[in-house]
Amino acid sequence: MRDSKESKTSFSIRDFSRLPDKQKKAVYMLGACGLVFLLVVIISSLLIFSTAKNETDASSSDSYDKDAQSIDVEEYAQTILAETDDAGQNYLDDTLFIGDSNTVRLYMYELIDLENYMGKEGMGIEGVPASKVVYFKDSAAAYTIPDAIERVQPRRVVMMFGTNNADGTSSVDSFISTYRKSIEAIQDAYPYCDIIIAAIPPRARVTEYQDVSMEIIDEFNKALVDLAEEMGLKFLNTSELLKDDSGYAVSNYFDSDGLHFSQKGAEVLLEYVRTHAYETEDRRPTVTNVPERAEPPASEVASSSSSSASSSSSSSSSSSSSSSSSLSSSSSSAPVSSSSSAAPASSSSAVTSSSSAPVVSSSSSIPPAPSSSSEIPASSFTEPTVPSESVPEVVDPGNGQENETVPTE
Repeated sequence: MRDSKESKTSFSIRDFSRLPDKQKKAVYMLGACGLVFLLVVIISSLLIFSTAKNETDASSSDSYDKDAQSIDVEEYAQTILAETDDAGQNYLDDTLFIGDSNTVRLYMYELIDLENYMGKEGMGIEGVPASKVVYFKDSAAAYTIPDAIERVQPRRVVMMFGTNNADGTSSVDSFISTYRKSIEAIQDAYPYCDIIIAAIPPRARVTEYQDVSMEIIDEFNKALVDLAEEMGLKFLNTSELLKDDSGYAVSNYFDSDGLHFSQKGAEVLLEYVRTHAYETEDRRPTVTNVPERAEPPASEVASSSSSSASSSSSSSSSSSSSSSSSLSSSSSSAPVSSSSSAAPASSSSAVTSSSSAPVVSSSSSIPPAPSSSSEIPASSFTEPTVPSESVPEVVDPGNGQENETVPTE
């Protein structure tokens, strides 16, 4: 009996090729339907699991107490910038924003010029004195933010750091200690600019960056107000603009990832800066010898924006050669090194929009904080039409004097 069953099974498999075409098609169709059913089951299970996870995350987010680390505006009335009349575009033109990907987006949305921001996507506060992320057309070297600030001599600096430190890897004491050292590095490099500490932006209730904690953001912001008061600086309380009633980010001010500014969010942020202005007597010596900024090389640009950033570098370099740098005098001498001090000269501040910025992608993410780099190849600064054997002579737009040709190694 057993042998009979085995032979019958063996016969049906061996003679499958002898089946009529209609029966073969039926077997194939049945197999295909089975595979489709299996795929549907797998996909449905994944969706159910993902939905359950999001509900769990949202449920845990509901335990967030937006008032636990709230800032008493009246208590810090001398530190927090109050509402003012709209200071206008000139105020923004005299301001240098330094920060991470949300600062970079102000430029990528074409709301500020290249001369008005320094920073990099994924940058934490520890990168201010350490990471070389700023480039100039008169040098193949990369500069740290304090060294670059010494060169451009801005009237005021708005610091927008903290998001990349709010993932639970830094204690509040460590964060504030590093922030203080970063401020001191800027003050040591160029003591004549006003420094404003901006609040760390909130995140959305549902975000791709669940490790970024609203509790930590609030704790850090409270500590930043204390730091500003301690150091005699001003605090820009953008949280009151960017948060909704729940304490999380206003949805249409941020992209779908729940962490990065949307175009609308960047626009309202700059409007808030203008209407909470800090205008003091200009303490700078005569601004002179301000070098022209250069786009970072493609290797330094985050993958989410590298293609669009490179598409704008050629247009910004062609237009900026005929205009004066932002935050600088309209008359200037030969570029100076980062270690030199500003020399007296007769000049007036002038700001010009000289660069065209790329379009931002809503899917950009925050990569790990960048490591320091010393120099980039001089060939990175050649124009597309110039042979790679040498770097073209750099012409200072201030007085038309040519600098020495830098041979390629």
